Amino acid sequence: SIAMEKKINNKDAILLSGRNTIDHVNALLASNANPSDDTSLSIRLSMIK
Repeated sequence: SIAMEKKINNKDAILLSGRNTIDHVNALLASNANPSDDTSLSIRLSMIK
């Protein structure tokens, strides 16, 4: 049914969103951080949002 397909598509969208978030966090963890560089920190924090 159409309602069932929408539920499946919604679950896929939620899963994909979660994977994308994890990918972003992993990229931040892998990148070099310079705590004294406010601009770099600001950019890194904005990537999470």
